[in-house]
Amino acid sequence: MSVELNAATYVHAKPTTAHSYILPAVLDVLESHFDGSAENDVFDLGCGTGGAAAALAEKGYYVVGVDPSSDGITKANVNYPDLPLNVGSAYDDLSREYGTFNAVISRRSSSMSTIRGPSLRRCTISSSRAASP
Repeated sequence: MSVELNAATYVHAKPTTAHSYILPAVLDVLESHFDGSAENDVFDLGCGTGGAAAALAEKGYYVVGVDPSSDGITKANVNYPDLPLNVGSAYDDLSREYGTFNAVISRRSSSMSTIRGPSLRRCTISSSRAASP
């Protein structure tokens, strides 16, 4: 199930002001998690217009991302054509579609904010399956 969101309010596809304090924390966690491993693949759940995914890719991470906003993904693909960023959400069977990853990040996802009860459990299971054991 995909949820259609409108990204008309997205001014650009660059990292936002919030990324100035969120990205350093995410990078610290990823650096600690991977601890020099060559397998540094990251799944970005709720990648928006791709700014954070691009910042991670610039740091050497292999990033794949999904977002439920087709408008946001269109902007992401225009600005970051080499990154695999696609329309999708936590409702989808992410591991079947994309395989597994050594890390899954989701800074804030509008698709997650409206999920409750059994749907939240399905989304959590779907997201956790995308992460390698």
